[in-house]
Amino acid sequence: MVDIGATHNFVTEQKARELGLSYVASNTKLKTVNATPTTVIGFAPKVSIELGEWAGQTDFTIAPMDLHISDIGGSCVVPLTRVPQTGMHLSAMQIIKGFKRGEPTFLATLIEDAGSYIEAVPLPPCIEHVLSTNKDVMPTELPQRLPPRREVDHQIELVPGAKPPAMTPYRMAPPELEELRKQLKELLDAGHIRPSKEPFGDEPKTACVTCYGAFDWLVMPFGLTNAPATFCKLMNRLFHSYLDQFVVIYLDDIVIYTNNMEDHVEHLCKVFKILRGNELRTVTGIGRQLAKMPLRG
Repeated sequence: MVDIGATHNFVTEQKARELGLSYVASNTKLKTVNATPTTVIGFAPKVSIELGEWAGQTDFTIAPMDLHISDIGGSCVVPLTRVPQTGMHLSAMQIIKGFKRGEPTFLATLIEDAGSYIEAVPLPPCIEHVLSTNKDVMPTELPQRLPPRREVDHQIELVPGAKPPAMTPYRMAPPELEELRKQLKELLDAGHIRPSKEPFGDEPKTACVTCYGAFDWLVMPFGLTNAPATFCKLMNRLFHSYLDQFVVIYLDDIVIYTNNMEDHVEHLCKVFKILRGNELRTVTGIGRQLAKMPLRG
């Protein structure tokens, strides 16, 4: 079963044997709607397939199915054993009520074990060196202080004559209140928010009301309307001389494309230099993704 709108492709064990597919055995479970969990037989990586004029490789999950269907035009449903409704399923409201009454509550999830054939691809030593040299741009935690004033400010346009909204804070459960206090303290200590006293102004337009008072944002949270556009505008200005040469700005991403590894190292260094010079930071994982961008052929 091949479905271009699904996250996985499936094939039966019999068909896998007929096609001579090599696969890694597995004991993970597969759960579909209205069906009992069934054991996944294995995973076949990098199977060559052809669909019309398209040819390529994809991974297949080998599992029991009632039908073998190749679907390239839309959704596909493969029925398995239907599970009768026994009344043993709990709604979200029942779980919440049981939790509040102190009833033992357990959360279980299925984790797919794709076997030993999926391994992390190590980065080239030259890229590891670039990341190590620029690790100050990729701290594990952001600096506990305000960033400098940028040449691009986020603007919040108001309707003429608009009045500040008057809303009471939402009611929260004790665990939610504890988490709210924790986050407010962290943001206040970092200087990212401040207590709000004004109805309107610049930062006061971002005021959020809590049961512990109102607070203004002093940095731009991405949840604000048009915040990604403001970020793109700033990045396009900073990387203007490199745009369409080896840098593309898309939403909150900086994409680097390169012809060869030597140029890729040089371009990474230039990007890190601009980020450092403007006191911009990224997390370690994102920095490694920048370094693993595919080369342009």
